Parts: sequence; C-alpha cells; structure tokens
Amino acid sequence: MPTAPGGALILADRPDGTVVRVGPVVAKAHPTGGDPGELAARLGIAAHYLLRGILLPPLSARGLGGGRIATCWAYGIPVAPDDPGAAPWETGPRRSWSGWRRTGRGGP
Repeated sequence: MPTAPGGALILADRPDGTVVRVGPVVAKAHPTGGDPGELAARLGIAAHYLLRGILLPPLSARGLGGGRIATCWAYGIPVAPDDPGAAPWETGPRRSWSGWRRTGRGGP
C-alpha cells in the first residue's frame, strides 16, 4: 500500500474521495461539489445509537475549505467488495430494531 507523509497509508485515491489511515483512525476527504445535507444525513445514520455495532460512527467531520469536507472514523475491518454477503446486515438490525419496538424509544 502506498504511504503519504507522516506514515499514513493511502487506502483509496479516487475521484469520489481520498481515504488515508493513520494508526487506528481513517480519514476521508470527500469530493468538492457534494451535497453537505446528504453527507450530514448519512453521518447521522451512521452515528445513530440503534446502529451501534452494525455501522461505525464517525469520529468527526470538518470543512477543509473550498467546499470539501473530511470525516474521521475508527478503523474497522472493511466488507470485501466482492463478498458483500459477509457483512453482518441481517443479525444486527434485527436485534437493534426489535429493542426499539419493545421500548418505543424514538431517540437516544
């Protein structure tokens, strides 16, 4: 894997963003021109308490200037693009949503 200054590992460098890893943290520079509201919605979903253990919540999000946003995440084991069935989608949501229905809680 290529490295960046300071020993960061470059995980992806594509038109839709650049992803680097430094130790236990992964940072993604999102592309310019994206919809900040859509990104905020996706980040909110990832951070929702009912999805803990299923999705990694963002650690932070900051504007970089020029319309570009960066997000930081704890490094997790990625789902292989060629094996999406290996993701824990079925068991996690069933457990989380059943608890939500029982308690009737609508928020954290």
